[in-house]
Amino acid sequence: MRMLHRQFLLVFAGLIVSGCAPEAITEEDMADASCIDSNTLCVELLVPEGYSAEPSRLVTAMYDSGDTNRPPQGVMPEIMEPSIVPGEPYKIAHTEVDADGEYYLMFVLYNVGGGEWIPEAGVDYVSITNQSVLFDGDPIDLGAMELTFAE
Repeated sequence: MRMLHRQFLLVFAGLIVSGCAPEAITEEDMADASCIDSNTLCVELLVPEGYSAEPSRLVTAMYDSGDTNRPPQGVMPEIMEPSIVPGEPYKIAHTEVDADGEYYLMFVLYNVGGGEWIPEAGVDYVSITNQSVLFDGDPIDLGAMELTFAE
């Protein structure tokens, strides 16, 4: 597992250095997004009632299989310091998604004191699609997905 963490860090660092990592977005960037627009991904993440952490960022990672215990094939722009409210859904709208093919998605809510590149068990929260999602330019609305503690 430790080797996997190092490999993930090297891959992610390589993306940043090469300029391939997506830039971060803000909640304002998503405010006017419509889930009927082409190349848009929308989801409502259900935040647990008992959530009491301090959120640092929210990441959407893309995997070519259901195995999310490894580096992703792609990462969408991070949402920095999301306004998370316990018991309230958090709406995400990624626009201009540049992806083709089928991917499993993992949404990671990183918290202060949690993981940096890998979700910290019992601190960070995750939600993973249970089947692949087709990216073909059509708008995608995943509906509601529950956030749970990373394991």
